[in-house]
Amino acid sequence: QYVTKIQAKVRGKIIASRSLSALKKDVTGYLYGGDITRKMKLREKQKKGKKKALELGKGRVNIPQEVFMKMVKSD
Repeated sequence: QYVTKIQAKVRGKIIASRSLSALKKDVTGYLYGGDITRKMKLREKQKKGKKKALELGKGRVNIPQEVFMKMVKSD
């Protein structure tokens, strides 16, 4: 729903960074013709949902060193 940035930080320095792109969904793709206010309503509803997801999705997560090393070695 939104771009998420993943960073690895050691002793205050960022040593690795990646961005995960958002999943996209066309909420008005199945609507053909008709009243334009329906499309506007769906887009507004989607905007509110994205805002809520962004508020809930913020935070810091600590992962064990072994997991991080496996992620680095897989590249």
